[in-house]
Amino acid sequence: MSITDTKTQYKTRTNFKSRSNLHAKYASQNWQLWLAQRIDIPDHSDVVDIGCGTGGFWRAAVDTYPESLSLTLLDSAEAMLDEAVKTVTSAGHYRAVRGVLANAMQLPFEGGRFDALCAMHMLYHLPDPAQALGEMRRVLRPGGCIAITTSGRDNLRALHALSAQVFGGAGVDPAAATFGHADAKALLAEGFKDIKTQVLRDPYAVTDHRDLLHYLCSFPPASDASEDQLEQLEKLILEKMHASGGVFHLRTQAALITARA
Repeated sequence: MSITDTKTQYKTRTNFKSRSNLHAKYASQNWQLWLAQRIDIPDHSDVVDIGCGTGGFWRAAVDTYPESLSLTLLDSAEAMLDEAVKTVTSAGHYRAVRGVLANAMQLPFEGGRFDALCAMHMLYHLPDPAQALGEMRRVLRPGGCIAITTSGRDNLRALHALSAQVFGGAGVDPAAATFGHADAKALLAEGFKDIKTQVLRDPYAVTDHRDLLHYLCSFPPASDASEDQLEQLEKLILEKMHASGGVFHLRTQAALITARA
């Protein structure tokens, strides 16, 4: 399985839950609320969320965004999309909510359809992010807002460095290595204007090694590891925690990049 193999990764929500659990348990800042405060979406906008996941962002943002928004939730994983529609609809806040099962590489919408578009931590899953951004530009009206999130190369670096001792590699977040915020900014420059990058860095003090192990096993290479490799990885994590008084100190690096069509 590769990081672009979304059908395998998100056939169920297990892998997604393992990743989000680490952040939910140890973050000092709420990532979703941090985003909502920085993504400006005007009243009565038609919004599409590409790679919507479980829809948690829109439920968390009900106190930030107006009821007049019309939301289109798009994902290529049916289980994730079904949960997203249920989650956002149950909030009872937005004017309209609909789900679309489709591939981000070929969006099933006419040109200029939307006022705003979100693509949160998903472009690194795609085989050709530049083509996907071209599709996103096509479906936005002139002047429409795009909001992209991804990781930086320093995201959870200490943890990925341990993973590299077992599996090799650069020791950086595979999402950032595939499509980090510098890549996003460079590609947006080809078809968008008013590009702005904002970065959130949040220190974590992790006290349960299983949270780290489950996080790493939610994506390659640890998701394809042998039992011996997993035992080695667990040993390295425990040794580092023991040396730090039972705590694994980490720092996140996540970025929001906004622009206009």
